[in-house]
Amino acid sequence: MATPREQAAFVNAMADTIESNAPVVAQVQNNPREQAMQGDMPDAVREAILRVVTDQSERKEAFQDMGELLLGRDTQAMDKFLGLIYRMVKEGERVEIA
Repeated sequence: MATPREQAAFVNAMADTIESNAPVVAQVQNNPREQAMQGDMPDAVREAILRVVTDQSERKEAFQDMGELLLGRDTQAMDKFLGLIYRMVKEGERVEIA
């Protein structure tokens, strides 16, 4: 189970990854959430999560566990995660790590 610090680091890493994708950032900045979710963002987030899950040398085991949870059958978790990443990218915010 991931600690709150690891969870925050994972979320921030995903937001950073998405912010490096200029077309997705443009879609987020120029559209409401519902419309942005019909663009490239969901696939970009899934790809970023897959990279974390498959790259054992780069990320901690906790990151892999969280990624596997999000990529699993629980679509509600992924929907909420996409909403969180959308807000973070739209507002330029990050989760503070204490």
